[in-house]
Amino acid sequence: MMELQQAILKRRSIRRFTEDPVTDEELHKIFEAVRWSPSWANTQVWEFVVVRNKELISRVVGTYSEKNPAAKCSLAASALIVVLAKTGLSGCYDGKNST
Repeated sequence: MMELQQAILKRRSIRRFTEDPVTDEELHKIFEAVRWSPSWANTQVWEFVVVRNKELISRVVGTYSEKNPAAKCSLAASALIVVLAKTGLSGCYDGKNST
């Protein structure tokens, strides 16, 4: 397993990928890791939508800021993971901010 320091030092923003499609098994592994990752009071305020349809990917990319360098590689991707956050839960008790 990679040590934290190695992970930080070797991190890169990859914007060119192979033509191999992302498999459902690979996505499952990613989401399993997310499921086990910590969140405030275990609220897990995230939801994920996997987009494989090229027309929908294009529409998602259309929401990026004009100078976003990820647009080109996103359009070439076999899948995008759209991350959504539920508000008013993390850091809140009974809908009121507590942190």
